[in-house]
Amino acid sequence: MKKIYILRHAEAVSGYDDFNRILSSNGYRQALTIGKKLAEENHKIDKIIASAAIRTLTTSEIVAEQIGFDKAQIETFQELYNATIRIWLNLIHSIDENTKNVLLVGHNPHISYLVELLSGEALEGLGTAYLALLETDKKWQEIDKQTAKLLKVLKPA
Repeated sequence: MKKIYILRHAEAVSGYDDFNRILSSNGYRQALTIGKKLAEENHKIDKIIASAAIRTLTTSEIVAEQIGFDKAQIETFQELYNATIRIWLNLIHSIDENTKNVLLVGHNPHISYLVELLSGEALEGLGTAYLALLETDKKWQEIDKQTAKLLKVLKPA
């Protein structure tokens, strides 16, 4: 079984251009809390893939630090900033089959839509630093509509 962790970036401040928005102090706490929850539950992540936006990268780095993942191994992609579902699916389809557990970090609304598409579960949208945990027995290239089961949603509070 493979696990797909889908995380919305933590809370960011306003006053910057959108791509370069940094985390608020609350956002740092949110990311730290989610990372600690993953560590406490002993989740093992093989790969972290994130939007190249500052708030998603920072969120990814904080979570990585908490779970003992090498921050230098985080993969960032410019095209994941405001990515459509098709872009996210293409990325998922490109994951090496030896990878079992992947953390995807992105932006709303599409990151929430991705959870809904993969699981078939209706969400009211992932809040900042909410993490959806899905599981699938499919190959990465086969993942599409309703091919994963939503196990739970972790919240930072």
